[in-house]
Amino acid sequence: MFKPFHIKLFLTGYFFLVLSLGFSQSVELYGGANNNKFYNFPYDDGISQEYSSDSKWGYNFGIAYENLELKPLNIRLTLGFENYNGHITYTDWGHGYTATTNVEITKSVITLGFYPVNVRIKKRLKFNFGLLLARLVNEQEKGTVTGWSATEGVFTREFNESNAGYSPVLHIGLSARFAYDIELNDIWYVSPQYSFYFGFMREFNSAPFNSMRHFVGIGLKRNLK
Repeated sequence: MFKPFHIKLFLTGYFFLVLSLGFSQSVELYGGANNNKFYNFPYDDGISQEYSSDSKWGYNFGIAYENLELKPLNIRLTLGFENYNGHITYTDWGHGYTATTNVEITKSVITLGFYPVNVRIKKRLKFNFGLLLARLVNEQEKGTVTGWSATEGVFTREFNESNAGYSPVLHIGLSARFAYDIELNDIWYVSPQYSFYFGFMREFNSAPFNSMRHFVGIGLKRNLK
């Protein structure tokens, strides 16, 4: 599942966060569930297509450094792992053919989040807004292609796109987060949280779907200063 490059990428990101530890005021471990939907963004590919998708559940976990003081910004940095799922259907047609593809997809990515907007609402409620970069480390697809062509007639075959070529490796999007800090003592906090991700880039090379993910989870946070 993980290649040497993926391990190096993770360790590089982790080392970067460790270096940031001396400038941050708190560190958090978080985890929970995500709900992903591959939405159809309007592209003009010059071909005739129809699209639909269904949302599926997955999971997230990671580490975050908050209140990283890089004047004039007050930054939140995250390093995480996400497993998200979805189902897509798309139909292509043209002169002498039509084909409908139904695919169940599971993706695993390493994420690096950069949140330059950090607002405390009253005392406990926090809002973070920024960018999330994701690097694909694994994907699995299972499905069928059915249709008709002038040369084959009616056909049904297994979907067999290769892992290497079906999805782009890198994705980037906007991420927003709300969290409520519950104080356990002067140092430790529990933080129920919700975040939202809106992807800018295509998730697949052959179909114009982007990812939109909701995350609900909980974090355990420790003040460092």
